[in-house]
Amino acid sequence: MEKKFKILIIVALIIIIGLGSYFAYTSYANAEFDKNLKEAHDYSKMRVDKSDNIQSLPDRPNINQTNDAINSIKKIDKALDEEINSLEKAKNYAQTPEEKKYVDYQLKLKNNYKKWYEKYNNGLNNYKDVINGLKPDDIGLNEANKINKELNELNKESEKIIDNIRELLIKNPQLKDKLESFNFEDSYIGETNTV
Repeated sequence: MEKKFKILIIVALIIIIGLGSYFAYTSYANAEFDKNLKEAHDYSKMRVDKSDNIQSLPDRPNINQTNDAINSIKKIDKALDEEINSLEKAKNYAQTPEEKKYVDYQLKLKNNYKKWYEKYNNGLNNYKDVINGLKPDDIGLNEANKINKELNELNKESEKIIDNIRELLIKNPQLKDKLESFNFEDSYIGETNTV
């Protein structure tokens, strides 16, 4: 009898310790998910701030404006790398399938943005080559048209991903409320495109 009682006490302690550990890890994982998601959002704001230099370029920028835009893209690329890194960390701590799906969509979107900026940078370098006489106008125009088409395709892909984020958040109002409680920009909750 005494042996059975000791076994019951040991089993009860194991269950209590296991439950305590589970709840402690869940709390830790939620805090890490939130922290990394907030960090990713902060990098997103830096990226958007830098993209203002690019969005305000005239149709025919001079060489200095083109160089400034190229330098901005380098900074944007670094911010995107940090944003992606933070999102990957957040994904490791996601507690629900919806959180993982949300982060997957964000990762897909940010990688699409990286492609967009790379293509845009190629376009600026193409333009610079034409301005500097390193490339004939007709070849430069053909390349510009090709790059513009690729940029439009990437924009369409981004819009589809944003629609997926929006749909996910409509179906999961708790997740949307959580994201809104962080005071995220509209782009992070599937409202706008911020390439």
